[in-house]
Amino acid sequence: MSRGFRALVAALCLVLFSACDDDSPTSPSGTRDASDARGNWEGTFALDTCTGTGSVQDLTCRQRFPAGTTLLVILALSGTEDAPTGTLTLAEMSGQVAATVSSSGAVSLDGSVGDPAAKDEELTAEVTDWDTQLQNGRLVGTFSFRSTGRTLPGEAEVTATIRVLGRVD
Repeated sequence: MSRGFRALVAALCLVLFSACDDDSPTSPSGTRDASDARGNWEGTFALDTCTGTGSVQDLTCRQRFPAGTTLLVILALSGTEDAPTGTLTLAEMSGQVAATVSSSGAVSLDGSVGDPAAKDEELTAEVTDWDTQLQNGRLVGTFSFRSTGRTLPGEAEVTATIRVLGRVD
């Protein structure tokens, strides 16, 4: 290999790798760091259990989130790599969340989603446990939420397993 060719290759590598800094979500090859949860995610989740009391239990467990059904989940996260924020959609309920991402790829979420289409019953679901792990470009794991109603008595606790939640960007 000629001296000039080696210098050209070295210069090209320097240009390519200097384009990405520590805050960049992608490397020069377009792949993400294994612990980077930022981006757009879509998939499904299966309802494992739904228990509670009062009218909120009836609305949540019998109509909106009956155990055994599979529903849509969408997650959009941006910001810093270790603490991104964004929007979580569970079926027809959507809201703001804050994530914590460990260097090992464990992802937890805090926040709540609401259902503006329900009008008087308006359910709110607070994420009580989001236990997922980044694995091969997917989020895998379980989560739970507590559902309450603006004007309805009672509450419901729902547990779910993510069937598939893959990156779409």
